Amino acid sequence: MKLGISCGCWYPSLTEDSAEKIKNAGYSAAEIFLCDETECEPKFLTELREKLDSFGIEVVSVHPYTSFAEQFIFFSEYDRRRESAYKYYRRYHKACHILGAKFINFHGATLPIKAERYAEIYRRLYLEAKAEGLDFCQENVRNFTCGKASYLAELKNLLQDEIAFTLDVKQAHMEGEDLSEMIRIMGKDIKLVHISDHSDNEPCMLPGFGTFDTEGFIKKLRDIGYDGYLITEIYSRNYKKESEIKDSRLFLSDILNKI
Repeated sequence: MKLGISCGCWYPSLTEDSAEKIKNAGYSAAEIFLCDETECEPKFLTELREKLDSFGIEVVSVHPYTSFAEQFIFFSEYDRRRESAYKYYRRYHKACHILGAKFINFHGATLPIKAERYAEIYRRLYLEAKAEGLDFCQENVRNFTCGKASYLAELKNLLQDEIAFTLDVKQAHMEGEDLSEMIRIMGKDIKLVHISDHSDNEPCMLPGFGTFDTEGFIKKLRDIGYDGYLITEIYSRNYKKESEIKDSRLFLSDILNKI
């Protein structure tokens, strides 16, 4: 397994300004959270890629800023809007190609929807990304339809090998879901992991700053054959000093070296 970090850890700092912060924290891999329409433009992405290259940073994944709208644009009954949304999301394919990323994160629906209908919409997104050499990763997100392990199990059963997952620790914790069950359901289709920590009082912390059994969690991932990236993803309010991010990376590095 390898370590990376989301530029969202510094939000609302400008996306391009996170490159140096990522390097200073000792990371050489990152998830890029595209936070605005202008950040999807080829000129911006090319300049960002050049900046990241200058710091020796590989881009692993892309997080669309439109995640908040996916219920409205994909899962409403208005077919024309959905067709436009499929076309719009192809821009994220292009963004991945420019940045060198392989994975796109998807939050999906927020309202109840039959698994068969969800699978139909997701399958098209998955296959269009796959045709571009990318994995379109359904993420377990609190208060979203796919925040529940039971619903993910339904989707997995319907889609079989036509699904990919981003497993998010903090989202599972805040949703009250069992991570072991999430791992069992997602299995070999886990393509990316968003890692964090938590305590009785704080639902989201830097890895190593809470009470979560990080080592045990990583061992469970190893046991199912996961050898991808552990992307630290927390919020800027979840730490006080930049040095804590570096300390967290060292904590994770020590675990990987041990196991």
